[in-house]
This record gives sequence, C-alpha cells and structure tokens, in this order.
Amino acid sequence: MPNSIPYQSPTKWMFLAESRALLGLRLYLSKFPQLVKMPKGDGHPVMVLPGFMGSDLSTLPIRFYLKRLGYKVHTWGLGRNLAKEEYEEPLRENVEKLFQKYNRKVTLIGWSLGGVFGREVARDMPDKIRQVVTMASPFGGIDEVTSVGWIYEFLRRKKIKELDPELVSRLKLPIPVPCTNIYSKGDGIVSWTVCIDKETTDVPSQNIEVRGSHSGLGHHPGVLFCIANRLAQPEGTWKNFDEAEWEQYLKPKTCLL
Repeated sequence: MPNSIPYQSPTKWMFLAESRALLGLRLYLSKFPQLVKMPKGDGHPVMVLPGFMGSDLSTLPIRFYLKRLGYKVHTWGLGRNLAKEEYEEPLRENVEKLFQKYNRKVTLIGWSLGGVFGREVARDMPDKIRQVVTMASPFGGIDEVTSVGWIYEFLRRKKIKELDPELVSRLKLPIPVPCTNIYSKGDGIVSWTVCIDKETTDVPSQNIEVRGSHSGLGHHPGVLFCIANRLAQPEGTWKNFDEAEWEQYLKPKTCLL
C-alpha cells in the first residue's frame, strides 16, 4: 500500500458498534468444526500476546484452536497488558526460554498492543522468531489518538502525544522476520491505517483485511483461518495468503463481527 495513506480516526459510531463482538463467540463455535480441518501444525512453539487491558483470558479462543491443530501454544506470561515498556525484557526472556525448550524458532501472535510488543521483540531477536502475526496492532501510529486512548493516559499518567518520537519512528519500520498484519476498516478502537506495513522490503510481509470489529478479532473465524494458514507454512518458506481460500471455506467477508 502507498506510504501516503492519511490517518483516519475511528468514529463514535464505530466505537459503539464494537459491542457486536459479543455475538462472535457463537459464530466461533459454529465454525469450529470447519476450522479444525485446516492442516495440522508442525508442533513449533507459538506465543499469543493480549491487547491493551487484556489478559490471557482474552486469547483463550485462539490458543485453544491452535492447540487443537498441534502447536505448542503459550501465553505471554505477564498478566494483564497495561502498556508498560518494562514488558519487553521479560518478553525476550520468555521467548528465549521457549526457543531453548523446543530448539525451534517461536511464532508470535499479538492482538492490538500485543502485536506492537511482538514486532519489537522480533526486531531485537530475529534469530529466535519464526514469524509474527498482528491483529489490529497500531504500530504505524502508536502516538495517534484511539477510542480508548484516555484509559492509557489515565493509567500511565502520560499523554499519548508525549511518547518518545524515536520510539514512535522505530515502531513504524518493517521488522526483519516474516510478518502478517491483519486489520479491519470497521475497527472502532484503532484506525486500520496504522495497522499495516506501508514499506516493502526483502523480508516477506503481507497486510490482510477482514471485516469485523477490533474486539472480535480474537475469535473471528476468518482471522483464525488466516493464522492457521500462515503457521502451516514450512519454516523458511513464504507464500502470500490467497483470499480466494476464504470464499471456499468460510466466506468471512460477510461476517461483521
């Protein structure tokens, strides 16, 4: 996508529409028999990172599904995500432990702010990371106002606009491992325009659009299908996700969750 996409703040109506995510668990359950027909995993370790204010409970549907496919799935192990910069060092330590335990590279899956942390960990230790998958992660504009920005400012006692400009610039740069960025133009929390890689490099990266809410991505059947597809690729290989597969299996473009 071009580098000149203007920032588009979510509207109040989009924020209010986030409540539709509650209906998504029913669809998750109804589509689960189809989802588990995806290719079985190769058993490599996967860590799932929750979004801002989220805990490991929020990532349970993703983790349960990937465990059923045969991956060694782990929580991030740091409790509720309160947007602390101090998370990065223990996160690197946890990734190192998984790498040593399985003697295999780790896939990181991050929802919202969790994806921002995941990308930075991969930037710092690319030799230990197999790939990164982000879901509505605003790495391209972490300093922009979001629908829940006031919560961050209340907890951190710092205005979003006061974030270190060097850090903000670094977050926008592509990472040195394969990355899939899943986003929705119906996101009522963060703008989709800051959830995509806008630069191309020699390292594979793909931005994939789904139709849904920010809060519903963690149990969105189309998102889970996409994640399973990405994880099933043999290590060291890459083929862009073909959206035609969605039409054949799940048709998530008709899903508004």
